[in-house]
Amino acid sequence: MNRLARLTALFLFTLILSASAQAQGEPAPLTYGVGATGRIDGRAVFQRYTFDGLRGEFVRATLTVNNGDLDPVLTLADPDGAVLVSRDEGASVGELVISLRLPRSGSFGLTVARFGFAYGTTSGAYTLRVDRLGVSAESGSGLRYGDTVANAITDDMPEVYYSFRAEQGDLVTLAMRRDGGNLDPLLRIVDANRNILVEADDWQGTPDARVERWQVPASGQYLIVATRYGEAAGRTSGQFLLTLDRIPDSALGSGADLAIQLTRGQASERDLSAARFEVWYTFEASAGETVTLSLQRMNGSLDPFLVLLGPDLSELASHDDIVDGEQRDSLIENFPIPADGKYYVIATRYERAAGTTIGRFRLTLE
Repeated sequence: MNRLARLTALFLFTLILSASAQAQGEPAPLTYGVGATGRIDGRAVFQRYTFDGLRGEFVRATLTVNNGDLDPVLTLADPDGAVLVSRDEGASVGELVISLRLPRSGSFGLTVARFGFAYGTTSGAYTLRVDRLGVSAESGSGLRYGDTVANAITDDMPEVYYSFRAEQGDLVTLAMRRDGGNLDPLLRIVDANRNILVEADDWQGTPDARVERWQVPASGQYLIVATRYGEAAGRTSGQFLLTLDRIPDSALGSGADLAIQLTRGQASERDLSAARFEVWYTFEASAGETVTLSLQRMNGSLDPFLVLLGPDLSELASHDDIVDGEQRDSLIENFPIPADGKYYVIATRYERAAGTTIGRFRLTLE
């Protein structure tokens, strides 16, 4: 088949594929860096996949034919289902590669098929893999934890912004470091309504801006605004490096400074083990309120023990068994809050560090 005929057939194929995809089952999810295997033959002439992408990410999708005579086609679609790229001929026999910068955030689709679709005759097994190569520093790009981007603040562009997704309770560290010029960085995290949630200017005597251990109040998308002191009216300019990171989950709850935010009416489940005998939580309360804390064993041998601490970390109340030796869940009921402030809860086990019971627990605040 000559190239023009092949391109015409490929165009018709993508139209057929878009219409036929609705009849196929749910697509299989892909994770960056983790390959998926499949087979195309007369019983399954195409397979669909999805992956979560962010605006500005550079990605590479690689399809490798492992056996058979499969003549593959690889198609990438945007979150609305519109075809962005389709490949049916690669630089290497039996391999197709799509590389591009994602134009938006959302769930992107990848379809593996054989040339000719239902009218094709080739078959074989394949491996499909999507790799994240990096992220654009262009304003508006989506960042993930661990990313660093380089950009500049100028009079023509006094601020740039990036987005990131976070889960409630994440402890975020964000740094904006001057990398050239006389820039005096100013950094903000704002919500979807542009409400300022945290702001940082000079950090420990340096002109750099840094947000340290900011705890995410609710799961969702947030914006990072990187600007300069004085913003549009400011006088400084220059290059900067912006780094987004998160305190590892293993560190959350390990002490008062890393306490997990406890939300009224929302249960938190964690595990206690031989290596970790307690988890710290925190919540805000006002004088005159009464609070009830419940610590329940979900599995294992865990014998729960509950401790309530005041803003100065002094112990206010503790509880072991609801019914001694029989109902081993812990309950601090209708405790009157003495003053406005931040309070702490320790979910632990009987005898704490010296204890031996382990298992999963559920903690609730009412």
